[in-house]
Parts: sequence; C-alpha cells; structure tokens
Amino acid sequence: MKSLFSLDECPPCFDCHLTSFQCQHNATCSDANGKCDCAVHGLGGDACETPLCNSLAVPHERRHAKPNDAKYCSCDEGWSGNTCNVCMNDQVCAPLVQDGDGGTNSRCYTSTTPVLENHMFCKVTNEGVVRNLKRPAEVTFTCNKETASCNFQFWVEGSESFYCGMSKCAFTRKEAHDRNSSVVACEHLDCKCLPGKILCGEPGSIDLSDWMKDPDEGPTGPATVTCEEGYAGAMNHSCRLQEPHMTTLVRLISKEDYFALSCDAGQCLHYTQIPGYTRPGLKNAFSPLVIGILMATGLGLALAIFGAIFFLQNRRESLENVNSVGAIALPDETDEDIALARDERAAHGRALMAGHVPCSVGFLDVGYSLSPTSLRAQFRQSRMFGGFLQYFGRRRRAVELIDDDDRSSLLGNSDSGRNENGDSSNNAIRSSGTILTGIHGSIQPGQILAIMGGSGAGKTTFLDILAQRNKTGTVHGKILINGKPMASDEYKRITGYVDQEDALMPTQTVYEAILHSALLRLPRAMTYAAKLKRVHETMLELDILGIAHHRIGNSFGGTGRGISGGEKRRVSIACELVTSPSILFLDEPTSGLDAYNAHNVVECLSQLAKVYHRTVVFTIHQPRSDIFSLFDQLILIAKGRLVYSGPAEEAIDHFAAMGYPVPLGFNVADYLIDLTMHALDDPTEEEAISILTGNAEPGGDVPSDIITETPTRVTAHNVFDQFAAPPSDSESPIRASLSRPIPVSNADEFPNWGSTSPDRATGVQIPTNFEGAAEVWSSRDVTDNLSASPNRVSESGLRHRASQPPALVFATENVGLGRNTLLRNDSSSRRAGQSQRQIPHLMKNVSLQRLVTEYSKSLILSKIRYEVMESAASASADDVSSSSPADGQSTQGLRRTRSVSSFVSLNTTSVIRAADGKKRATGFQQFMILNSRTFKNLYRNPALLATHYMISLCVAAICSGLFWKVNDDIGGFQNRMGLFFFVCALFGFSAISGMQVFSAERPIFVRERANGYYRPITYYTSKILFEFLPLRIIPPLIFGLICYHMIGLRSEEVSFFLKFLLVLVLFNLTASACCMMLAIMFRNGSQATLLATLLMLFEMLFGGLLLNRGTVPPWANWLQVLSFFNAAMEALIVNEVDGLTLYETKYGLSIDVPGAVILQTFGFDARAFWKDVIVLAGMNVGFLVLGGLWLQLFVRERK
Repeated sequence: MKSLFSLDECPPCFDCHLTSFQCQHNATCSDANGKCDCAVHGLGGDACETPLCNSLAVPHERRHAKPNDAKYCSCDEGWSGNTCNVCMNDQVCAPLVQDGDGGTNSRCYTSTTPVLENHMFCKVTNEGVVRNLKRPAEVTFTCNKETASCNFQFWVEGSESFYCGMSKCAFTRKEAHDRNSSVVACEHLDCKCLPGKILCGEPGSIDLSDWMKDPDEGPTGPATVTCEEGYAGAMNHSCRLQEPHMTTLVRLISKEDYFALSCDAGQCLHYTQIPGYTRPGLKNAFSPLVIGILMATGLGLALAIFGAIFFLQNRRESLENVNSVGAIALPDETDEDIALARDERAAHGRALMAGHVPCSVGFLDVGYSLSPTSLRAQFRQSRMFGGFLQYFGRRRRAVELIDDDDRSSLLGNSDSGRNENGDSSNNAIRSSGTILTGIHGSIQPGQILAIMGGSGAGKTTFLDILAQRNKTGTVHGKILINGKPMASDEYKRITGYVDQEDALMPTQTVYEAILHSALLRLPRAMTYAAKLKRVHETMLELDILGIAHHRIGNSFGGTGRGISGGEKRRVSIACELVTSPSILFLDEPTSGLDAYNAHNVVECLSQLAKVYHRTVVFTIHQPRSDIFSLFDQLILIAKGRLVYSGPAEEAIDHFAAMGYPVPLGFNVADYLIDLTMHALDDPTEEEAISILTGNAEPGGDVPSDIITETPTRVTAHNVFDQFAAPPSDSESPIRASLSRPIPVSNADEFPNWGSTSPDRATGVQIPTNFEGAAEVWSSRDVTDNLSASPNRVSESGLRHRASQPPALVFATENVGLGRNTLLRNDSSSRRAGQSQRQIPHLMKNVSLQRLVTEYSKSLILSKIRYEVMESAASASADDVSSSSPADGQSTQGLRRTRSVSSFVSLNTTSVIRAADGKKRATGFQQFMILNSRTFKNLYRNPALLATHYMISLCVAAICSGLFWKVNDDIGGFQNRMGLFFFVCALFGFSAISGMQVFSAERPIFVRERANGYYRPITYYTSKILFEFLPLRIIPPLIFGLICYHMIGLRSEEVSFFLKFLLVLVLFNLTASACCMMLAIMFRNGSQATLLATLLMLFEMLFGGLLLNRGTVPPWANWLQVLSFFNAAMEALIVNEVDGLTLYETKYGLSIDVPGAVILQTFGFDARAFWKDVIVLAGMNVGFLVLGGLWLQLFVRERK
C-alpha cells in the first residue's frame, strides 16, 4: 500500500472524522475526541482493530494490546481465544458475577446459545480452506441476545482478515437425551475486509474486498450458525457457518458448502441464569390433602367452640329432684307440696344442726389504734410486709390478741378512755391514733347482737376485730369464745362473715353459688349427697329455693340483671350459713335494701339464731322500729367509744335514767343514733351545767339532788367527779340503783382467787386471773355467796327475757328495768316529761363523755363483766377437771357451777375439736371445683371468648390475602418480618383483655379468701388454666392452622410448622402472664391497663423491627434482653429464614442472598431459636411465679 506521507513529514494523529481514518467492527466515532468507541469485546486500538489480551474479566481500558511480534495473545489463566474472551472454568467468572458471596455462585456456561452475551472461538476444519491458505484459520463469534446481533471475525494464524456484522438474529436451542443443538439465524450480514490483510489485498493472496462490497454477489445474508454441542472441553462443539454467497466461494476450494468449525464457547453467568435451571423449590412436607385438613381443623375448632357456647348458653337447666348428680328441683306451687315443705322444716333444721357447737362470745376492753406518727406509712408498711410476716412466720394469732397486764380490762377500770392528765377527752383519743377504746359486751347462742352507731363511729372496725379479719393497726383487749381464747385458724372455721357488698359471681345461679361454697368449705368427710342436702336445707331456711336457678347477674357487667338486692343479700348469707357456722358476722346486712327487704333479712337472721342456736353479730346503721325490736343485744358506739352495750330492750331505760327518754313517736334507733351524733367530745363548764339541768340557757340553777352543796364553784370536773363518786342520799333512786355496788363476802373468804381489785363502778372485789377464779367456782357457788349476803334483795325487781335462763341476781331496789316501768319517782317523772319537751335542746348539749361515764358505772356493764368472768372461770375449771380431777366433791362443784352460769359453758376444746372435724376440701378438690365454676363463668359470658376466636379467624383470612404465597426474595423477607411483627402485636395487645377479668373478680377472691374458701394458689392455678387454654392457646392455633400454608411459610419439614406454633403459643402465654401479674399487683384496673399498654409498646420497640439490635446503646441492652417481643420475633424469623436462600433480581442479574446474611444484617442470631424458646418459657414461668407470690402475700382483705 502506498504511503500517504513522505518520510520527512510527521504522520497526522488519528481522527475518525477524517476520511483517511475509519472505525472498524461497527465502532462509532466519538465527537468529543475523534476516537472510535469499540463495540466488540476484545478489540481495541484507535480504529478498534487491535486484539486485546488479558481476559474479559479485566476492564476494557486496562487490557493490553497484542504485541506486534506475537501471533496470538497471551491470555490469563482460564481464558482462551484470539481476544481472550472465552472462559474455561467457573472460578474466572467470579469478577464478572457480583453475587455478594465471593463469586461462589458464578458459572462459566459453555453452551453456544447466548443467555446474555456469549463468546466463541472456533478453528476452521475444512481441508481445502486450510490447504489453500497454508496457514491455520480461526473464527470468533460474539452474540448478544438482547440486541439480537452477532459479530463474526475471520482470522488467519492470529491475524484478522475480515469481519461481518450479523443483525436480526434469532437464537434457538434444541435439547435431546444425548446431545443438545443450537441455531443462530441472522437475516442480514454486512462484511468488510481489513485493508492489507490476507484475503483482503495482502501481497500473494487474493483480494475479496470488492466481492464483499457487492450487494448482489457479496455475503449479505441470511446466515446461520448451527452447532452440535458436546461435553465441556476444548473445541468440543461442532459447528457450521452457512451463507449462500460464502457457500459458493467455499466450494471453489473445498468439497464442503459451509465453513466447518470446531468451537469453544463460554459466557459468565450466575448459576440461576443458566437455561433450564429452576430454583429448587422448598420441599413441602404437607400434601394438599394434609394442608386442607389442617385448615379445616382450625376452622372447625373455632366453629365447634362457637357451637358449644351456643348450646350451653341456650340449654335449659333440668329441674329434677335432688340426686347424686347434683340437680335440684323446685317444688311445685301446690298447697300439698307447700304443707309438706313446712312439715319437713323441723327435719331439715335437725340436719342443719348436725355437728353444730353453740358458741358464746365475750369481750372486754377491746380497742384498736393506729400509729400516731404516720398512719399512712404504717398502712403501707403493713400492706407491703405484713403478708411476708404472716406467710413466712406462720403466726397463729389467737382471739385473745393482746393481753396488756398494765391495763385492768377485766377489773371494770373506767379510766381506759382518759389521757395522761386524767382528762376523758375523746379528742385526745382520736389524736393519738386510737380508733376504738373500751368496748365491752357478750352474746349467747340463740341471740343476735346489733352494733349501731353513726357514720365513722367504728362499727365495721369493731365487727372486723370480733371476726378476726386482717387489720392494719393494733388490737387490744380480750375476746373469749365459750370463756377461753381460741387460735385464729380454729376460730375462722366456726365463723362466717358476710361483707357489706355482695361479692358474688354474676354468671352463677343462686344454687351454684351456695353449692360451690358448700363443696369448698364443708368437711371433706361429708358425702357429695350430704352436701347437696345441706344446700337444699339452707335455701329452704332462707326462703330462696324459688330462685335457685336464677342467675345472680348484675347491671353493669354484661351479664344482665338478675335477682334483687334483698335476694342477693340472702344468697350471701346462705353462702356462709351452708357451712353451719357457730358464729355469723354480717357487715351492714340491710345496706342498699328497701325497708321491706331489710326487715325480711333481719327477721331471717333472728330465726336462724333462735331456731338453730346460732350466734349472730352484725352492724346496722339506722334500722326501723320493727327491725330494732328483733335485736337481743345492742352495742352503741360513738366516735370509737362505747355508749351502751347490753340487752336491746334495756337501752331505753338506760338512757331514760340519764335524762334522755325516747320521745313518743320516735324511732328508738333513730333517736339513739341522733343522740350520739350530737354528743360533744369535751363540754365546757356552762355546757355541762346546761346538760345536767336541762335549762335552755347555761348558768341555770342546778337541782340539789344532782350536785351537792359542797363545791363553792361548779365546774365541769366537779360535775364529772360527782357522777364518779359513790351515791349520796340526795340522788334520785334511779341513779342510786344504777350506782349501788353488789355486796359480796370479803375477799379473805376466797384465798385461792389470787390478787383482786375493786371494780370502779360497783366496788366488788374481782380476781385478776382466770386460773385462780376457777378454784372459787369449783368450791362453792357464786349464787350461794350472794344469797348469804345480808343486803341481798329480791329478784322480783328484775325483768328477765323468757328465752334466757336466770341470770345472776343484781340489786335494783324497787326499780324495774323493763321498758314498761320506766320511772317510779315522781320528781324524776316530771324531769323526764320536761326532757321530752326540750329534746332539741338536749340534743345540742349532750356530752359524749357523760354518756360513756354513765354506762361505765351502770349495772348493765357490771353484769357483762361478771358473765364474761364466770364463763372464763368455768372454762378454766373445766380444763382443770378434764386434766386432773381432784375428787368427787370438786366434780360436783363444777356441775353446780355450770348449772347457774348464764353462758353456755361448753369447754373450748369441744369447739376446737368441732373446728378440726371441719377439715375442708383438699387442694385437688378445690382445684376441680374452681375449674367448674371458672368454665361456667367463661361460657356464660362468652363475649370475650367469642371475640378472641373471631379475631383469630378474621385476621388469619386477612393475612392470608395480604401475604399470599410470599416470594423468596428480599421483598418476601420484608413481608415475613412484617407478618411476624403484626401477629406478635396482635396477640400481645389481646392479652391485655384478660386483666379486666381478674379486676372484676378481685373483690370475690378477697372475700372468699378471707372466708377460707380455698388456698390462693388453688385459685391462681385454676385461673391460669382457664385463662391460658381457651384464650391464649387455642386462638394462635386457629390462626396458624388456617394461614400458615396460605401465606407460603416454610413447609419442607413438619418441624418448621410445629416450631412456628410453639413460638406463637409461648409468646401469647408470656404476654398473658405479664398482664395477669400487673392486674394482680395493681388494684386499680385502669392503672394496670395503662402500664400494660406502655409495657407492650416498649417490648415492641426492642422487638428487632423498629430498632436494629446492633444499634442499641450498651446501657439499654438489658431492655432488649428482657423483651419477650424480641425473643419471639427472633425465634420466628430464624425458624423461617435460616437455611433459606433468598434472591433479588436487579438489572437482569439474579443475586442469591443467604438467609444467614439477612439475619446478621438485622442483628438476629441464626443459632438462637432454642435459646429464645427457653427465654420465652422462663419469662412465662417468672411472670406466673411473681403473680402467684404477690397474690399470696399482698392480695388479701385489709381493713
């Protein structure tokens, strides 16, 4: 070729814009720098005609050109071809396939069919062509599937001769069992010669340049490349290149009409891009039939539960006769049946009295006080630590709570209400923290004792002290049962307590409520039929048999209205009475009832006391007159101090003698309450004079029979001292009779009494210990001693109740204490009439201290003290006799003593034995009974249960639609995490609903625990069982059975499905246990719910989705460790993703992402599944244990 430039001239730089410089191989000329932008891999240089070496893995600009003195390129290891574009193994493709896993997923695909872009290096095997060229000939192909084009280069001994651009290509592949084949068919062919190259003008060779440019005779297409593929190896593919005009040329020098080629092929791909590759789907261990059965099981379980609830809700209770199965029949409303029921009452009464031990109750100088320093602090301390002391110390507190030797509580000391200066100020008492002080009284079997007083007087406090309820303060005084103290455990077995509020399960029927009380509290030795009979008898006695199968109900709990308030009150009484208690305590039994129902309740209690020889004690606020007439004993309390204690019918005479007669037409109870409410704590001198004289204005004349002439100046202390002094001749007969002591023989006659002390009100010598007094009663009769007295009076002046045995004779000297012989003295009668006319004035000037002092000096109090002491001495003598009887004389003396005692002098040992014989149901029996009650409560109030199941069904259907068949890609991973987070949040917040259930039952539990129904652990276990099984286990099972396979979660092994259900159930149980613990710890339900909601939110925050675990500050790691949301999320996602390979397709490249990599990115530990399961189980147990301990130690009745 003739040079365009002379040797003296410098050749011009390459510029493809000049006609002298042309871009080869379909390269484009760059307007920016005049260089050619090469379109074929492996060819470079200014004109894109120079072969490039190295490998295809090296960037184009960094590949070096083939040296001029070399025939072939020196390719990198694993690469071949004239341009080093053909890969030979998988490892060399790693730089070209960025899979994020070190290139382990790259493959060198050796097929001749392009997937993306393939490269072929072929040797021409036509003998005629090789012989005529006298040098080896090669062909290279590069085909791009996306552009449907190929580039074809013809080489002679490593030097390119001509090339062709092939366009509009179609690629087909045929697969057979022994060999695959491929066909590349291109419609258009555009070939060009490289000037000066062999076959294109090189000296000594032919020049095909003009032929290739000829549009009619030159190679213009169509062209096909057909290959029979062999196994991977060097030159193992047999190919043919055919084009009509080239075929004519080849025939001139060879016998074949095509170019015969032996080729290597290679293209770097991700293994998932190889044709025929199918991503190995996860093996499904569940057949479609099994999947259908599982889904039908979940749906059927929910429908079966709904059907059972519907059936139980609408089932009519069978009304049959009482039988062994526990059914009870309502008697027909016929005259014959009603008469038969009346005839059977006596038999029922005898059965109800079986095993009953009558108990008398005596109490002296009972008081109650709180710490004067900080009552609130003491309350909190007793609330927090009192449970620990009682639980671990196992204190057996006797009924004799505090025996203060410094106080003469048994000696009639009336100074108990005075302060250190001797002032009897109730303000001083209140300021020192004393709530009650100096309460005396007694009650015998067959009597009812009513405790009256205004609001805040201390009625309920005193009732709780008598009933041995838990108190936060200090209790003083003596409480004796049949004359002796009794341990608290035994005492509670013979007593029953009915709260002011009726704490009953609203879903139970009347019969079921009483039956459960009987089954839990009656002796375990009783047969089931005997307990049913006792229930029937109790309902018959309380006249509630007609409503036996009516639900108790309420007006606000969703159970609907049930029985009336009076009927509820009688049901509460029946729940206590069914255990045949010897002593029954009731707090405000008429509270909230109308007058008719209130009278019925009290009348029922009166009948129970008289017919069944019970001891009934209750508080009452302001009863009607007909109710007051039913009282046997009355205690009147004002501001924590005793105003009156004794027979109810003598209260009128007592206050009338003080100058406060009940006006005609006044309700006695109303008058007494008003009298105490208007009483002044510490009257002034003028007020005291006005009180005693009855004058409208202070400073009036004081009658001479009230205040002596000795004091020159009348003061309040003079007045009170006058009342405390022995009676004078100027006193009225009433006051004289109330103050005169009972003469008895000198104490020297009783040397075995021990130390004695004179009673302040009566002057009688009283023993200070019961043991010494026991010998007195065993040697001689007190009545004999009284009869021998020269000053003995006739007992005709005493009015005794017909139902009571004769009491000790007290001197009253022509004064009747009955309500029909109010006053005998004319002057006193006139003053009484004046008092009636001036009752409003007296109400305003009543001294509380005078009321207390007058009663402390009365014969009524003296009688009570003697009765209590006699009972105590008799009980002590019985103990002495039972332990070591001396002789027949002493035994006779004991019998004589019991005959004259006004108390039922049963030995307390018999009471204890009766209590021990009432060992109640075992722990397992309690558990089964509570299970029955809890189950009935669950299905009779099915709103919560049905809501949980409906939510599980609906959410399962919604999640199945939203997450239908999740993919195994990054988006699918996100969907999985979102699903697990949503499910955990759903069941976590659903657990809060159980808090309201316990909050509603808390009052019932507190009452039943205080009354000894069951052990707290038994209730707690039953509560856990029926809280967890139907509400916390079945809903997640329904959810998982329905949606697991519809969502497409892992199912290659059954274990994945089972572990999913395990984690879901464990999480639900743990969340529920946490919420139950909070409901137990916090009495306020709203406060507990708020704290539970906040706790769930913080648990979600550390669950692993909202906050990456790797970014949590070190100081907050402990919050993450304590998050059961975190444990559940990690366990669910590890179970689903660990071992799973996810993929992501970007820019035509499918990248495999191992599940372990994603777990590590989100901070999850792929090996932590079983660790998380153990954490969930441990936290569940921990919450349950904490809740149980708190329930045992702190959730108790505290007043």
